[in-house]
Parts: sequence; C-alpha cells; structure tokens
Amino acid sequence: MLSPWFLESWYWFTTGAALFAAIGLFRPFLSANFAMAGIRFLGPTLSSTLASTAPLFSALFAIVLLGETMTASLIGGTLAIVTGVVILTYRGSTKSMWPVWALSLPLGAAILRALAHAVTKLGLDVVPEPLFAGLVGYSVSLLMGLIAASIQNARIIPTIQWSPGVTWFLIGGIINGISLWSLNTALKMGSASPREL
Repeated sequence: MLSPWFLESWYWFTTGAALFAAIGLFRPFLSANFAMAGIRFLGPTLSSTLASTAPLFSALFAIVLLGETMTASLIGGTLAIVTGVVILTYRGSTKSMWPVWALSLPLGAAILRALAHAVTKLGLDVVPEPLFAGLVGYSVSLLMGLIAASIQNARIIPTIQWSPGVTWFLIGGIINGISLWSLNTALKMGSASPREL
C-alpha cells in the first residue's frame, strides 16, 4: 500500500523491474505452495527444519550470481546446517509416515527463496527501492495465483464474509509486507549471503 508513494516512472523501464517481475513468477506463489505442501506431508517441525536450509542456498547463489566470496564461518555454518538436516531426516529403524520425495517440497521452497534473494539484490543494484521490488514481484505472483486458480476452476473472486479468520489473514499480510520490505532493505544495504542477512 505504501509502494505507490515511492515510485518514480523510470523504475518501470529498467532491467531491475524485469528482474523483480521474474521473481514474481516463482516467489511467493510457488515457494509458498511448496512450503505449505511440505507441512502437509512432513509436518511443521521437519518441514521448517528443511526450509531453514535457505542460508545454504543463499550462499551458493550469492557466490555464483553476485560474485561474493565464501568465508570460513560461512563454510562452518553451512556444514552445521547440512549435518542437522541429515540427522533430522535419517529414518533409522523407525518407520516414518511421509514419502521420501516430500523432502523436495520444503527444500524446493528454500531454493526458490534463496534464488529470489540473489536476483532481488541484482535488481536493487539497478533500482534501489525495496518497496518497488516488493510491489512488482508480488503483483506478478498474484497474477500467477489467479491463473492457477482459473486453471483449477476455482472461483477467482470468492465471496468474502468478514470473520475472525479474515482479520488474522489481514494481519498476517501486513506482517508479511513489513518483513518483505525489511528483507529487501537489508539486501539493498548489504550482501545476499547469510553472514549479513
């Protein structure tokens, strides 16, 4: 809601705008759906743990796409994350109720989020406005959601009746918007690797 007050017309005609739009093709629509499906199949604990591997992928994308360097502390943290994930996902002699392929859901969400961070940093180097980055990316993601809903024959504009649940969704959206603005501001000011995020 604040974005239009911080826009300049030249923003729309830059590679930064194109990068933010490309991010919207997969984040948050696709990454959030992967995360929710992961919770459905794996439960919140294991799914959240696997999703927390995002810093590992952020470091890799920061090195590959942004030319950042790998430090000893980053290597140590990465090894700790991988070790924790292996321990938590090891089935041992107990039989788990979830399919092995379901592990790819929260990992896919983590990879997409990490890729979005690196590409956002590239876009912010061209258009240094975090609110614009969020506006473009989330607008494209909304369009992706509407297309997916129409393909599934879902009602695109549902009848919304005010209820406590709608209030919580509204509050959640405001919090999500603030967190996105905060993350984009951090990316604008620093690097995309986890040492500064």
